[in-house]
Amino acid sequence: MAGNVEAYFEDLKAQKSESSKRVVAKQLVAHIHNEIRDTRKHMLERFTQTVAVMLRTPIENVQISAVIAIDELIMIMDDSVNLSKFARQLQTAFNSPLSGVFQVATIAIGHLVRLNWSVCAEYVDFMLQNSLEVLQMPDRSLLLRKRASLMLLTEIAEHAPAMFPNYIDPCIAQLWPILRDANQPLRESAGRCFRVCLNLVARRETQNNVVFQTAYQNATDALEHDGVASIHGALLILDALMEHRAVYVMTKYRPVSAKVLKLIESPPHKDRLLKRTAIALLPRLAAFSPQFFANSMLGTCMNHLKVALGSKILLDRANAFQTIGRISDALNPANRQPSEYAHASTNMSLPDDQVHPMERYAQTLLGPISDELVKRRQCISQALEALASLSNALRGLLAPRIDTKYIDQIFQAPLTQILVSTLSVLARNIPHLLPVFQARLLEKIYGSLALRPAAPKVAGPGAQPPQCILADPSGNYPPLNGGAPPSVRVAPPP
Repeated sequence: MAGNVEAYFEDLKAQKSESSKRVVAKQLVAHIHNEIRDTRKHMLERFTQTVAVMLRTPIENVQISAVIAIDELIMIMDDSVNLSKFARQLQTAFNSPLSGVFQVATIAIGHLVRLNWSVCAEYVDFMLQNSLEVLQMPDRSLLLRKRASLMLLTEIAEHAPAMFPNYIDPCIAQLWPILRDANQPLRESAGRCFRVCLNLVARRETQNNVVFQTAYQNATDALEHDGVASIHGALLILDALMEHRAVYVMTKYRPVSAKVLKLIESPPHKDRLLKRTAIALLPRLAAFSPQFFANSMLGTCMNHLKVALGSKILLDRANAFQTIGRISDALNPANRQPSEYAHASTNMSLPDDQVHPMERYAQTLLGPISDELVKRRQCISQALEALASLSNALRGLLAPRIDTKYIDQIFQAPLTQILVSTLSVLARNIPHLLPVFQARLLEKIYGSLALRPAAPKVAGPGAQPPQCILADPSGNYPPLNGGAPPSVRVAPPP
């Protein structure tokens, strides 16, 4: 049996990508879990010894394999003794100087504390204190370690908030200078950490206003600087603040909106990061004050988004599609969320009987969506999500534009869950398309099955079970209706 464990580990180390490593790790965990108690105990001992040896090697791929194996195993364990051992090993991995290792280690630590933080509280508490100390160090050679520390703080705050109350304020205090750091990945890690910390602050009955006010003041001060790092950090702060619709943002909503528009209107040769971040902030502005956004900002924003949709840069197009979908959702009265900070005298929301502001842009947006599905085929998921959001916003108003030719273009997309979900949304909002979608979807399913070769029967470590489209117990494919998306899963091409 021990030999089987070793064979799985050899297969695990041979895999190149994290996703393929996780497939083998799941098979290893299932192999251990299915053994009888005495054999399982022996195999767990071999597992622990093997990963300990792997974590001592200087090879990044081997260490990542060990951490992924631990991560998959702790997801099904309830043995506090073994969990404590794995917590100690993950602490070793977290201290690795190799960036790939500490990244998967922080994710694994987050899973561990979410499942049973009490068994690893001693190790996690030490790592939290150490992370805060690292963030205070000015040494530029510690950038990777600082990123690891921010990732750990984020994981613990998100998955084990009960362990984090005493660390919220010290953590936020350390984030302010990092949000202005010259290193972009470090700023973005700090932005994610700040967002999670702000979620915890919002739950507190006291002192939350002070944190929100300080954050807004830091953001507005940074916006007055010309440095890319300072402005980027300010945009990350405002994005997190507007998620909570804080009153401090509302009082300065128009100046902030003007600054964001100025960044979007900057010439193409200017910093792309600021422009991309400002565009991603537009849905927050739209949700914060739909009426003002629709009347004063939407036209300018859509002009720039249409230019971004024609960009040759993949990231710009993906960002534009996502932003269009989120703006459609934000301006949709059905998605309106009342704000606890909104004043009765402030007209923030769109009237229920007002035509959706996105209707005038529907035709010009459907063209880039179809181009992405048929010609470019690089941002298909984002294009489909934008189409679904437009359908939810415009409902029947979109019907005249979804003709047979456009349906043909939609079905140029590969058969994925995102395509099925988009078809479900379109059918719910345009009911007469339901039978057309059902017939075309079944045709695509059968075509996909016909093109797949028979899966070879392979057993042992690394063997991939044959994958196919799942039908319901009666043998029928689930209908495409207005409810939950059907459970259609298609294996990737071999």
